[in-house]
Formats: sequence, C-alpha cells, structure tokens
Amino acid sequence: MSIPAKNTNSSGYTIIEIIVSIFIVVTLFSLVSAGYRQYILKKNLDVVKATIVSDIKLAQEYALAGKKPTGCDVLNGYIFQTFTSGNRYTLRADCTSDVEVKAVVLSKVASGINLLTNNSVLFKSMGLGTDIAAGGSRAFSIRKQTTMATRTKTIYSGGEVR
Repeated sequence: MSIPAKNTNSSGYTIIEIIVSIFIVVTLFSLVSAGYRQYILKKNLDVVKATIVSDIKLAQEYALAGKKPTGCDVLNGYIFQTFTSGNRYTLRADCTSDVEVKAVVLSKVASGINLLTNNSVLFKSMGLGTDIAAGGSRAFSIRKQTTMATRTKTIYSGGEVR
C-alpha cells in the first residue's frame, strides 16, 4: 500500500496569517482614529476663535464706517462683549439706547468650548480708537473642555487684534 504524497501546492492563507493581518489593520486604525479625533477637537477650537475674530473685525468695520442700525439716533461706536454665563458674546451698537446687532452662543458654533473671560471693548465711531487706555489691551480666551486647550485673542488700544 502506498501513502499518497502531501500536496505542497496548496493555495490560501492559514488562520494565523489572517489573525496577524487583522491585528495589524486594527492597530493601525486605532492609531489613526485617535490622531484624527485630536485633530477635529483642535479644529473646532480654531473655528470658534476665527468666528470671534471675524465678529471683532465686524465691530471695527461698522464703527469705522459709522454704520447706524435701525433704532440708533446717535452712534458712539460698537461694543464687542463676552459673557461666561451663558457662554456667549454680543455685538451692540452704542447709541442712546444700545441696539444688539449680533448675539452668538458658542454651543451653536461648536460644542464643548467655553469662554474664560467676561470682557468688552468699545470701538469708537469714525476711527476715534477704542476705550482701551493707551498701551493697554484686553484679552478674550476660549477653552475646549475635553482637552483643556486654550486660545486667546488680544485687542490692543489701537484696535489691533493679535
């Protein structure tokens, strides 16, 4: 009786090769997804910072142009003000009676981001500067709750935003 020869030309993968391949793919995916998650959190914070800077510059633009909203008789300027309670900021025309031009709640822009400072700055109409003392500045800070990353923008007495 003869013993059949073992077939050495088998095709396919062994179970060990499949398990090792799956392990490598899962490990790579977990590393990439963690990095991507951190990237998204950082970008959310940058989006809120850019939104705040945009609205500060809008207040400057309106004040320089002397743009009076409806209901404003005498325009002194525009006020950009932050409120930690309610996590929001407003843009108001400083008239005999203030006129709210824009109000933003940060949770509607991106979740988990908090204002850290109650602060305000008046951009005086027709290019007369700000209410910040010469050489002074005011800072506006935001923080992402989960990462504790912070972004700060500073407005100087001449109106520069850095």
